Amino acid sequence: MKIKSSVLSLLMVLIFFSCDSYKKEYDNPVTCSELKTVNGITTLNEKVFSGSCLIFSVEGKKINLKSFRKGIPHGVYKGYYYPTENIEYIGYRKNGEIHGEYIKYHNNGSILTKGTFRKGLYINNWFFYDENNNLIEEKRYNYRGILTNAIKY
Repeated sequence: MKIKSSVLSLLMVLIFFSCDSYKKEYDNPVTCSELKTVNGITTLNEKVFSGSCLIFSVEGKKINLKSFRKGIPHGVYKGYYYPTENIEYIGYRKNGEIHGEYIKYHNNGSILTKGTFRKGLYINNWFFYDENNNLIEEKRYNYRGILTNAIKY
């Protein structure tokens, strides 16, 4: 009985930690131009790629950060305002789909939009703010991504 209990506990821990695996941001990103994508699988030097990559402007400014696991978009995605490189948004992909918390920022660093995606669909509450952090709108989506309520302030 102790073995069954231990195995069950171990499985629960593994499931808990694997659920947030899409939030991973890899160290030492490569330049995205080094990657090649064929039939939806991204590779680096002809090997399936797991890690992050950066896209730069002609002037060398960060534009985007993308993450992959086993060649599929998976992990943190970030956008950067040009030319300041201030963060424009932070979101995630899970097994290729937009998934999890999403935050978009004004160029001054304050939050513009905050909400959650599930398998590419808007779900739950989404909040929209002006540049002075004042809540200006709230939208509610059901689990199917259908807008059920909207309030403007």
